[in-house]
Amino acid sequence: MSTNATEASQAYIANVAILRKKTVMESWYNTIWAKWSGNTDISSDANGNVSYRPSGMPIEMFTDFIQQGRDNMLLPMRKRLVGDAVYGDAVLKGTGEDQDLDWLRMYVNQYRKAVMAKSGEMQNQFVKLYNMTESAAPRLRDWLTQYENQEVSRTFYEALSQNVSRGTNDDGTGVYKRLHPNYYVNSNGTLDELGTAGSTKTAANMTTALAYTLLGLSSAILQQLNPVMMAKRIPQIVSSKGHPYWAGIISPQQKIALLQDDDFQAANRAAWQGAGTNAELQGLVGHYLGFSFYEDLISVRAYDDASDSFFGTTQATAFAPSTVTTNHNAIFFGNGAIGKGIAKNGTKFTTELDDHQNTEEVGLSVINGYNRADYFDDAVAGETAGGGAANVFSKGNATAGVINAIAAINQSSLILMTKPTLT
Repeated sequence: MSTNATEASQAYIANVAILRKKTVMESWYNTIWAKWSGNTDISSDANGNVSYRPSGMPIEMFTDFIQQGRDNMLLPMRKRLVGDAVYGDAVLKGTGEDQDLDWLRMYVNQYRKAVMAKSGEMQNQFVKLYNMTESAAPRLRDWLTQYENQEVSRTFYEALSQNVSRGTNDDGTGVYKRLHPNYYVNSNGTLDELGTAGSTKTAANMTTALAYTLLGLSSAILQQLNPVMMAKRIPQIVSSKGHPYWAGIISPQQKIALLQDDDFQAANRAAWQGAGTNAELQGLVGHYLGFSFYEDLISVRAYDDASDSFFGTTQATAFAPSTVTTNHNAIFFGNGAIGKGIAKNGTKFTTELDDHQNTEEVGLSVINGYNRADYFDDAVAGETAGGGAANVFSKGNATAGVINAIAAINQSSLILMTKPTLT
């Protein structure tokens, strides 16, 4: 190979590595969820002992080496301190409480997307390859933004990203979904919990919810929800100005219902006048009783009883607003709600060459996985395919499914089903 060709090949490799990182970062930071995410810090001491320091953000992102032959990693999530205080002049030295971690099991799988990038004759193969990759990057970035945005939403509802929850017949990992254990409904103005309290919900529970007389998102139902969030010990997020809040992701229809609520309007009008700023100008719908509301057309989904799904049957329906008009499911969360496991060096661009080195396709492959922060007794944490009471992580199933109602602890998020309109 000539010197020029060698330099071109090295430049191509370096440029594509930068472009890959840029594309993935831009795609994530264009999602609604990026502002609530942070990376787990991994460090080693002089003896090679590894320590983990979670970010404490609602979406904890973790990149670590996965041993060959494994499809999961353990994500550290920060636990609260619960030990006794030291009183009076008693010696404090030696009473430090260990900063224990909860370990969230994260399954990962590869997903890929290709863009057609046909070209004519190549004067310089490597430069042309980079140009093709560069031109495809914005399209792949936009697709990846939509995909990642709905994957976080999917994880709040179903506990897993679809590359993990799809059946092995569809090249997924075949881990069964888990409907949220903290699932509530505005049933004719009363906040009702679905199914068995503190257990994952079932499709039958969702069918029951749709039979209720649903009312919309209102100040009255938020007044009932506030103490439930406290009782569930869901931690609030601390804003840049030091004001704690629970984030609420609502649909545009739920936003309109809130803005028609007199008490909500009055509370926010007083807050805006006192602060001298209007929350709507800051990208917020408003605040109420410790909640801050953000609207998103795609992330908030309706449950379709006919298909037992929040996202429809195709990727196109998942990228589009829900067409079901009977219910919308608002997402409320605090810190430590979602884990995102990212395989080290698991993202790359690929090119498919044909017709005597003409580029026909540019592809992006990603290896990651999402999991909702539910915790279970070890006795029910089995992986055997087929589900059942002892298989929370039922894996390797040929088709997608939902686990049974199993006792779970979730202290980080909650779903509220309402009618899209106020009444």
